[in-house]
Amino acid sequence: MLAPRKTLWSTPQSAIDTAIAFADLHANDVVYDVGCGDGRVLIQMASKSIPVGSSSDSAVSPCDLPRNSQHHHCHRFVGIEISPERAEEARANVQRAKHDNRIGQHVSIEIKCANALEVDYNDATVIFLYLVPRGLRLIRPILWSQATNQDTVLNRTTDSRDHPAACEKSQLNKRCSNTRQVQQNNNNQRPRRVITYMNPIENKVVLKKELCKVGNVEGAAFPIYLYHLG
Repeated sequence: MLAPRKTLWSTPQSAIDTAIAFADLHANDVVYDVGCGDGRVLIQMASKSIPVGSSSDSAVSPCDLPRNSQHHHCHRFVGIEISPERAEEARANVQRAKHDNRIGQHVSIEIKCANALEVDYNDATVIFLYLVPRGLRLIRPILWSQATNQDTVLNRTTDSRDHPAACEKSQLNKRCSNTRQVQQNNNNQRPRRVITYMNPIENKVVLKKELCKVGNVEGAAFPIYLYHLG
C-alpha cells in the first residue's frame, strides 16, 4: 500500500488550497494526483480553472481577480489510482462535478487505474502526493530519474541537430519528438513541482512548508511540502 485508504484521512480542503497556491498553475501545466482516491483533489483544483482570455461572469478574467485568488488557466489533470473501485468512484465524481458545472467544459480530467510505480510521469509539470512514507521512498527515484532522463534526451537531441549525420533518421525523429514534449513542459522556464501532504520526501530539499488545519481533527495542523523536480 502506497497511499492511505481510510476516508478519515482523505485530503482536507485546507491542504488542497495550499497545494493550489504552491503549484502556481499556468495554462500549459499538467497536474498528476498520485493515489487520487475519490478524485477530490483533482476536482477542487479543476474547479478553479478558467479558460484563457475569458471575461464572462462564470469565468472571470485574471485581470479582474484579487491578488490572492486561486483561479488559474490549467486545464489538464490526471489521477492515478490502483483500486478499480476507487478509480470508478473518482470518474463518477468527475462526471458529477461537470454535470453540476463545478468544472468547466474546457477542463480535462483523466483517471488512470494503474500502479503508481509503473506510470510514465514525463508529461507532468505538477505532481501531488499524499502517500505513506514507504510510498514516497518507492516513488522518489522514479520521479527524479525520469526528470534526469528528460534532461539527457534534450541534450542528446541538441547534439544530433548539430551533427545530423551522426545518427540515423529514425533516432533523430524519436529524439525530436521527445524534445518537443520536454520543451512543451518547460516552455515557460518554470521548474516541475512536487507537492506532498503529511509526509516529506527523504533527502530532498524542501522549498516551502506550511501547516494545514484539519477540520475533523480538533487542534491538528498537518504539513504540506513543495519540491522542485530535477
